[in-house]
Amino acid sequence: MRSVAKNIFITVIVLTGIIFTSGVHDLFAYRESLYVPRVDYLNPQNGAVIEIGPRGSVTFSWKMVPIPGGGRHSYRFTLYKAEGYDVVESAVLGPDTYSFDVPAGKFEPGQRYRWQVKQRDTQTMQWSEYDNWYFKVAESAK
Repeated sequence: MRSVAKNIFITVIVLTGIIFTSGVHDLFAYRESLYVPRVDYLNPQNGAVIEIGPRGSVTFSWKMVPIPGGGRHSYRFTLYKAEGYDVVESAVLGPDTYSFDVPAGKFEPGQRYRWQVKQRDTQTMQWSEYDNWYFKVAESAK
């Protein structure tokens, strides 16, 4: 009787180990399917000082990056005054849009700004992580 109980105990441990291992694998596969690739920025460069004419605009651009597992739903562009959360411009853009123009009138000479772009997965509706890039508008702008 004792050896039957011992065999049942070992069988339960082995089965639990298989279930646990399978569960961990499924968890990582599920988590990987939720990953939304980060957007790679192009312009304006991080740390740049830019000149803007009175009728000009600043074009923000980014690379076409890997499409999330569920497909790309959209991009979200946001421009802030650098030191806070004062939104200067924000837009949700189509899945095949890789740039956004902000008119000169939105910028102040000598002010620092930061910008970010995230992409959204169609299936999970998760947003990607993002970087903040900073730039300064030249004092002589406008």
